[in-house]
Amino acid sequence: MPSSPLILPRQPGTLAGRVVAGVLKRSATVRRLVHDAGFHKERIAMVKTALDGTHLVTASTDGTVRLWEAASGRCIHTYDCRDSDPSAIFPSPARPRMVTAAALGWKKIWSLDDGKCLAVLTDHPGIPVHCDDAFFYCKQNWMVQNFPDRRTRDPQRSEVILYEVDSGKKARTFQIEGSHITSLKVSPDSAMIAAVNSDHHLRIWDPGSGRLLHVSPHGHPFQGIVGISPDNRFIVLRSATGVDVLDVAGSSIAFTITTQGANYRSRYVLRGFHLIEKNTDYVYPSHTSAIRIIDIRTGETLQTGTFKGDLELWSVMVEDNLCLEFPDGRVDVWNIKDNEVVASFPLNPESPGSNPGTAAFTGKCEIALARQETAVRVIGPLSGRPPRLIPATDPVRDILITPDGKGLLTMGAAAVKHWDLTSGLCLREFGIPGTECHDDLPQGAPLMALTPDGKNLLLPMENGIAIHDLSTGQQEGGFSFEAQLTRPGKDGQPGHFALYVTEDGKRLIVVSGPDGFLGSCYIPTGIPVAGFPLRDVDRFHAFCMSQHLLTTSRYNVLSLWDARTGGLLHECRQDGRISDIVMVPSQRTIVTVSEFGLSFLNWESGELLMKRSHSNGIGSAPHRFERWLAPLSGGKRFIVQRSDLIALWDPDTQGLVWRQERYLKNRATKAAAFPDGERFATVDTTGTVEFWNVEKGKVLATLHVLPEGFLWETPPDKHAPSGWLWTDREDLVSVVAPSRDDRDTRVFRQGHAKHRAYMKIYNNRGMVMAKIAGNEQYRRHVELHGRASDRARIGDGFAGLHPALS
Repeated sequence: MPSSPLILPRQPGTLAGRVVAGVLKRSATVRRLVHDAGFHKERIAMVKTALDGTHLVTASTDGTVRLWEAASGRCIHTYDCRDSDPSAIFPSPARPRMVTAAALGWKKIWSLDDGKCLAVLTDHPGIPVHCDDAFFYCKQNWMVQNFPDRRTRDPQRSEVILYEVDSGKKARTFQIEGSHITSLKVSPDSAMIAAVNSDHHLRIWDPGSGRLLHVSPHGHPFQGIVGISPDNRFIVLRSATGVDVLDVAGSSIAFTITTQGANYRSRYVLRGFHLIEKNTDYVYPSHTSAIRIIDIRTGETLQTGTFKGDLELWSVMVEDNLCLEFPDGRVDVWNIKDNEVVASFPLNPESPGSNPGTAAFTGKCEIALARQETAVRVIGPLSGRPPRLIPATDPVRDILITPDGKGLLTMGAAAVKHWDLTSGLCLREFGIPGTECHDDLPQGAPLMALTPDGKNLLLPMENGIAIHDLSTGQQEGGFSFEAQLTRPGKDGQPGHFALYVTEDGKRLIVVSGPDGFLGSCYIPTGIPVAGFPLRDVDRFHAFCMSQHLLTTSRYNVLSLWDARTGGLLHECRQDGRISDIVMVPSQRTIVTVSEFGLSFLNWESGELLMKRSHSNGIGSAPHRFERWLAPLSGGKRFIVQRSDLIALWDPDTQGLVWRQERYLKNRATKAAAFPDGERFATVDTTGTVEFWNVEKGKVLATLHVLPEGFLWETPPDKHAPSGWLWTDREDLVSVVAPSRDDRDTRVFRQGHAKHRAYMKIYNNRGMVMAKIAGNEQYRRHVELHGRASDRARIGDGFAGLHPALS
């Protein structure tokens, strides 16, 4: 007998229990478990210090904020702000509290102890500008609509609002009629609040008593506040002609600094009692920076200097006489007293030299720097050590796919690791001398080489080459470069080498970055090949080798060399500086990439066969090839990369088969194609490796090489809404039961029953490696895994909690 339809009574309060249960279920907080691997998925937009400088807080464009332990680089907590992407973060200096701000005035208060959201403030006016251990301070500008009389201008009003940092409760409000706040500062001890408004008046309040202490008279058109001195006696104010130093006690201007003539407007920062002024001029071919340091207590100029370069004002460390500059791919440490560069650290070649990003000083004379990446680089200007990454990883500098397509080689700072792409395990490691970023080599230059049969791996060693058996990991030989094969690099030290093995596997071509050195020697003896090394060759900007030809470029000059004899075969000039060179043996073609387009040349003669300008279908801004070009198997299609995209290009149709925007991701620095032509791998500026499907342009999986261990992860799909994992570091993975309002989110760490149950399902080697192998193999693994996954449930007494299963 069929069931009767459900009849709902019309009287209130008598709804059927089934309906009530459905409504409650739909309105309940979300309890679907997901995991967090401790990495930002998109670029970091902000970085701040917390808990007396022992921790860092980062905010990413992916909508998450993370708390890191500065010493270890470990992610302590993740704060989900994806419902209101953070526009600013304000950690409390010493207490475990943090305020995140978002559009429309939304604010959230978080605990840095347990990661919980303490308050969600959606109807509290004000834009946060400062946070101390008791309050966070907001400014709010109002435009009061004058409806009765449309002929008069709408009056302006503004407020300074203090909220309690523990609860978000409004503590105090200071109102200003007739103008908007343009600059607001809080004194270092929070005993004074100062604001400059659009009426150019300065107002000072005592936040404790709420009294208005000072309003500047007419005649001083202040534009903003540079800072307040540690003793609250002086306030440094910007004006149209320079800066004024106000003596608060006497309510008078102590002295005025007039802006010096320069190509750019003078900039100022206050460090304690030291006012630092920077004036920038451009004198071809570079900038110069004039720095002046003034004691605001006396008006005395303590130090002046002019420096070749665009020094960063925020980085001036007065007590240590240090300042930073960011030329392309590096950070130079200047001693501003002696006017010399005392240290220089590589960052990565693809970081924008003119944009230092966002930075924060830690408590150990270190600077945490985020330069449009998903990681933070911590620089110790006086340490002499290279920058370290947060999160802590072993950043990969180079990658190789083995000839059989079953293995991956990753070069880190001190070892090369051989990964089995069937099991996802590291089979063996090969030690190499500790190295920094190879900033003296072109992007993507090969730092290691395999013989064509895949049996031997050639790696750099101290002033020479080590030859390893790839299958056993044993070193089978090696040789030191002869004296005539060695050329000094920077500071008299040998430069890094790019390595190429000839097609017959008998000879090694060595290319040095600092000065364009070319050498060739026999494997395995190391005896130099006749005709090598080449002398008096200028530094190369790009180079490539295939079979018996070696191509190099210097600016817009392309040179073709016989790799067997060292003889120069051809030389030609192109329209613009050559940024990359690709050799396609199957097509007997050389392809060059420049700022104006692509050029196709004959393999043997160097004759120009075809030219495609950027204005001819491939060169509008979305299609411009500025970085590198990587051929797939057969050379008929190419992977192209620029600063904000990766794409597949078909030369026959002169069009892009697909493109993936990367403007919120890390910049890729190299691509390596699989022999089957169906997949390729990339490594980015932070050393993260991604595996891609060629036909669809989708990321299959990501590999993070850790100092101790590994972590593979796949993108989310319908079978794993948070993605699959394969890792031997489950301690780094958090299992999260999110809630809709963030206040009831639960986080489970290693050792908790729910963490164990979740990882039992989703820490799945087979699913991750099947994803890399291809769609068909992944489909078979899903079918085999389906029944077990459907039966698996994580309950354990927590009502409504279940794993992220479809």
